[in-house]
Amino acid sequence: MESSQINIRRVNKFNVLLIWIFCLLLTAQAYAFTGISRAMLVFGATAGAGLIASVIVLFKVNDKASSIIIPTCPALSATILAVIEGGSLRIFIVYLIICCMAALYFSKLVLVAFTIGIDAIIIICTFILNKPLMGSLIEIKEVIIQSVLINIGLIVLYFLTKWGNDYLKSSMNNEKKSTELLQELKTTFSKVGQAAAALNKNIVDFMEYTESAIMSSEAVAKGAYEMAKGIEEEAADITSISSMMKDAQEKLKYVHEQSKAVESISMDVNNVAQDNGREIASMKELMKTVNTAVEQGLKTAIELKESMDNINEFLSSIKRIAEQTNLLALNAAIEASRAGDAGRGFGVVAEEIRKLSDESNNTANEISQVVSVLQQKANAAVETSRHGNAASGEGSAGLDKLGNSIENMVASFEKMKNYIKAEFKSVDEIKVLFDNIDSHLENNAAIMQEHSATTEEITASMDEQNAKINEMANIIKNIEKLSSEMAILAQQQ
Repeated sequence: MESSQINIRRVNKFNVLLIWIFCLLLTAQAYAFTGISRAMLVFGATAGAGLIASVIVLFKVNDKASSIIIPTCPALSATILAVIEGGSLRIFIVYLIICCMAALYFSKLVLVAFTIGIDAIIIICTFILNKPLMGSLIEIKEVIIQSVLINIGLIVLYFLTKWGNDYLKSSMNNEKKSTELLQELKTTFSKVGQAAAALNKNIVDFMEYTESAIMSSEAVAKGAYEMAKGIEEEAADITSISSMMKDAQEKLKYVHEQSKAVESISMDVNNVAQDNGREIASMKELMKTVNTAVEQGLKTAIELKESMDNINEFLSSIKRIAEQTNLLALNAAIEASRAGDAGRGFGVVAEEIRKLSDESNNTANEISQVVSVLQQKANAAVETSRHGNAASGEGSAGLDKLGNSIENMVASFEKMKNYIKAEFKSVDEIKVLFDNIDSHLENNAAIMQEHSATTEEITASMDEQNAKINEMANIIKNIEKLSSEMAILAQQQ
């Protein structure tokens, strides 16, 4: 409807302009060929039509009324001018031109109304008012023929108007559809722009999350690498501790063998002393044998003292090993607590190792006390043997003292035998303890190696994950680029 009104107004303006052009041309023609008086007449008639048409356009009279009145104005003006001049041969040409002006509206109603108006003007002027439009020299028959031709032309213009109007309506409908489609397209592009903006925002957020994930993944990978490195160092420490434990076992085995040798010697000396006690009556005749036995006893006592010194040294080594084991167990417990759930089992083992180390240290202290007593006894035995050796030189006068010394020596060796048995028991317990510790250390070393391998696999997986995340980030960047291009395209549309 609005497009139809715009078309009528546009045709109105064109027809008004055309009327004024005809006014000027006809006035100029009349002035050039017939003088000023006829020019003024022509100008008055045509200018009146132009003024009326201009007023209708300026005041925006109803479109249907204006489309009928505006073409009628020049028709009436031409008719009045023809009547005043006594007729005009060109009047029907003017009517035809004005009919074409009416046909520009592409309105059947306008054309039919204008046709009726033209026919009414011809009939009224020719048959009622008896005013010949083509002049008095032209017969009525010619006027009728011209009228018929005008009507035939109007019929042609009617169908032209009808078909043109159909095409115009179709064009207007298509234009309306195109406008609606364009509006929908603009709406679609607007939504696309909004979606692209939202997509860009989501992509930016996703990129931030991806960068955060990459940083977290790199931190986890770095932590896994550090953990693997720590596990390897712990495994190396455990291996070193296991090696030290084996060395301690070897030394403990050596102490055990030496203790057996001391026991064997002690038993031999005890047997000799007992035999000497039984044969004390005959020792006067066998003084040389006694001297030899005493010297052997002195030598044995000195060796026993040396063995006690060696045992003290071994016990000192065991104490140091126990202290080092305690420190290593403490360090292992600290590292296990840092490892979290993965090092919980190792922390329990480290605590047991620490307890066993404390027990070993306490046992070593007890053995040291026992050995100290044995050493005192051994020193006493040495002194006794020396006195016996001195007494043997004095002869038979010292046999009684020698007998007493031998009895004391037998008692001392009996006590020493008991102490040595206790020492054997403690050494065996320490040996079993060291065996258990070594077994646990080997198990822990194997577990640490498995954990190290697992951590390396985790690190490799994290590296692969980082590579995939970086690849995904590149894809998202390409999507962001395409989204930005789509948003720019939507804004341009």
